[in-house]
Amino acid sequence: DKEVALAAVARCGFVLKFASERLRADPEVVRAAVGTNAAILEYGAKQVRESKEFMLSVIQKNTSALAYAGKKLREDKAFVLQVVQLRGEALKCLEERFKDDQDVVLAAVRSSGAALEFASPKLRDNRELVLVALSNNGSALMAASARLRSERAVVLAAVAKDGASLAYGGEELRRDKEFALLAVGLNGFALP
Repeated sequence: DKEVALAAVARCGFVLKFASERLRADPEVVRAAVGTNAAILEYGAKQVRESKEFMLSVIQKNTSALAYAGKKLREDKAFVLQVVQLRGEALKCLEERFKDDQDVVLAAVRSSGAALEFASPKLRDNRELVLVALSNNGSALMAASARLRSERAVVLAAVAKDGASLAYGGEELRRDKEFALLAVGLNGFALP
């Protein structure tokens, strides 16, 4: 009975494991079971885990749910783009090829600058991507390549968003008194 199943999984999502195939294929029951524990998706029927709409709704609440999406979805670039547009930090759960895909990483850092941390080293050295990430989160500078962390314009872009990000700039820039004064002028919270 669906009503009983909903009540049971709301109390303990793990009981989904013992539900009938019909109930494990019911998106409403699976959603109720998952709650805050994405691992429960393991017990959901394959067709639920392959449903783009269902998985997007669950991932929106819990990024970890991406790990339980069906293989076809995890390999579908259009789906992956939708995921990182919703939750940029989901980049950490993607296959390596997507962490090196400029379109995917750009969408991720537009959503969350902190997602830069999960991009490939090559893309963390891409000035355009790094500047987009910094426009969202100055602290994303810590994930940029050493080369970019030493560029005045890049560090100033980070400082404009978050003064404390000056600490992630290259050592030479942090020692430069003229640059430090420029950074402090841009953001009073910038301390070398």
